[in-house]
Order: sequence, then C-alpha cells, then structure tokens
Amino acid sequence: MSKQDLSNVSTFEELLEISKANGYDRNWAPRKAKALGIANPRSKKKDTVHKINNEQSGNADKHSELESLRAQVEQLTAENIQLKQELEDCKQMAIAVHKIKNERGAGRKPKLNDELITKVKSLKSEGLSYKAIAQQLGISVGLAHKASQL
Repeated sequence: MSKQDLSNVSTFEELLEISKANGYDRNWAPRKAKALGIANPRSKKKDTVHKINNEQSGNADKHSELESLRAQVEQLTAENIQLKQELEDCKQMAIAVHKIKNERGAGRKPKLNDELITKVKSLKSEGLSYKAIAQQLGISVGLAHKASQL
C-alpha cells in the first residue's frame, strides 16, 4: 500500500485490515492512526486530536453555561437585596404596630404581691397554720400556702 491509499482510510479498523494484509507489526496501525488523526478505540490514552476537538466544543458549551450561571447569580443577588429590604420594612412596621399587652388593665387583679408574701412568711415562721394565716389576712388557705412557697 502506498501513502496515497492511506489518505482514503477513515477508521481504525481499516488500518488494522491493511496491517494484517501486508504483515506489518502490531504497532503499525496505532502509529498510522495517530499520524492520520484517526481515533484508536483500543488505546488506553485519549487520542490527542479527538481530545482537543472535544475540549474546543466543550469549552464553548462551558462558556455559555458559565455566562448563564453568572446571570443567575446577579439576578439572585438583586432579589436577595430586595428581600432583605422588605424584611427590614416589615420589622419597622411591626415595631410601630406593637401594642402593650392588656393596655387597659382589664382582667382579674393579682392577689399576691410582695407585701402579702412577706406577711405570710413571717406568720408561718411564727408557727401559725395555713388556716390561721388565711383567717387573719382574709385570704384562702390555698393562697396562703402558695405565698409561703414563693
């Protein structure tokens, strides 16, 4: 086979057939495939020409994907800033609207105060029973017991 015949070869399998037909050594087909830029499917290493072509086509895809991701990042950053501003506005409104709980003072008034608690404790330390303390102060036995426990 002449070099002119090899220019028509397009696959590695054709090179192997030529190698077998002419009795060339086993390294002839891979060397010629590399020289002609034909991918060798049996090679453990990636064919350089094939790899470069894939990288070039992959780089364009990666570049467009990168630009798309950058646009998304910018959009999300703007959205994040807007949401933070809305959150601050809501916090300001909540502070302005916040009312004091039970601002009219409605409801049952507490019977236990610091003065009553000290009286109950002093009477209990004198040895009086809860019933006697309750009668003397005009409160219930349960309230007398509760005040002594505080």
